[in-house]
Amino acid sequence: MMLLLVLGTLYQTDFGIFRAQQLIFSSWLFVYPLSDMGFGVPLPGARLLMFVLFVNLLFATVFRLRWRRHIVGVYIVHAGILVLLSGGFLTAYFSHEGAMEIAEGEATNYSTRYYEKEIAITHRESPEKATVIAIRNFIRLRPATMLTSPDIPLPFRLELRSLFRDAVAIEDRAATSTPELTRRYLVPRMIHPLEKPSTEAEFVAGVFTVHTATGAETFILADTIDEPMILEIDGDTYEIQLRGQRDYYPFSIYLEDFRRETYPGSPVNRSFESHVIFVDPVRELERGVRIYMNHPLRHRLLTFYQSSFDRNDTVTVLSVVRNTGLVVPYVATVVIGLGLLIQFITLLVMRRRRGL
Repeated sequence: MMLLLVLGTLYQTDFGIFRAQQLIFSSWLFVYPLSDMGFGVPLPGARLLMFVLFVNLLFATVFRLRWRRHIVGVYIVHAGILVLLSGGFLTAYFSHEGAMEIAEGEATNYSTRYYEKEIAITHRESPEKATVIAIRNFIRLRPATMLTSPDIPLPFRLELRSLFRDAVAIEDRAATSTPELTRRYLVPRMIHPLEKPSTEAEFVAGVFTVHTATGAETFILADTIDEPMILEIDGDTYEIQLRGQRDYYPFSIYLEDFRRETYPGSPVNRSFESHVIFVDPVRELERGVRIYMNHPLRHRLLTFYQSSFDRNDTVTVLSVVRNTGLVVPYVATVVIGLGLLIQFITLLVMRRRRGL
C-alpha cells in the first residue's frame, strides 16, 4: 500500500489526480508505465490489496485469535476495521458524483455524472412530451455489438461499430472522402485521438450505425458534439446523443436567486451562494434552503454543495454526491473507539489485580 501511494503521487504529477485514481487506486490489477515505449510493471491495484486485507483480517479474527475474555476489545477493534473496509467498498461501487445546473427561475430534477457516459435516445412525441431510453455501460463493449435489443420499443437497431477513448470529434473538411460516415449535423466531423490525455476527464468518441427497415446509416457520437443525431422514421423524430450519465430524482430544486460577492476593487470571488426551494411532492415537503460554502443541502444519501456558477451569475452549479456508505465510517469509528477503550480498561484492571 505504501508503494502504491508513492507511485500514485508520482503518476499524478504528470497525468493528474483523475488518471492516477483510475489507474492505481480504483483498479484490481494495473500496469505501471516505465517509459513512453509501452514498457511497464504489472502490479496489484489498491482495491485488490484492500480486499486481501479484509479477507486476511476476517480469517485472522475468526480462526487465529483464540477466545479469551481479556482480548474482547481486540475482537471489537477488528470488527470495527472490517466495518470500515466494508464501507469503503460500498462507497467505491455504489457512490457517484455529478453536477446539477439550475437557472434562476427554473427547477431541475436530475444531475449529470462527471465521468460515466450514456447514450440517450429521445423520442419527441410532442413539444411537451418526450420518452428517453438511456444505454449505459457501453464503454467496454466489443465492436460490432448491438446496443438495442428487440425488447426495446424502437423502430431501429443501434450498433456500436467502434469506440475510441481519449478522442474527440473535430470538423471534417474532407467529408466527401469518407462517404461511409454520413452525419446529420450542421458540420461534418471526424474522430481525432488526443495527443495527450486530459487530466480532468476521459473523452469518448465512437462510430455507430442505425439499422432501419429501409437501410442503414453510420454516424459519429462524441462528448464534444453538443447537438444530437436527428433521425426521422415514419413521421416520428428521434434524437441520439452521447452525454454524461444522468440521475433523476423524485424531487426538484428550484433556484430563487444566486448571489456572488467579490473583494472590493478585485474580480476575485469572496463568496457565492444559492437560495433554492427544495420540493418533494412524494413526501409533501417544500422548504427554502441557502446553499453556500461548507453549508450544503443534505437529503438522505445525497449532498448538494455550492460548486460554481455560469451565464453572468444567472445559473448555479451544484456538486451532487451520493455516498451509499455515508454512516459506515462513523459507526466504524465508534466501534473501534469502544473496542480500544474496553481493551485498555481490561488490561489496566488485570495489572492492578496482579499488583494487589
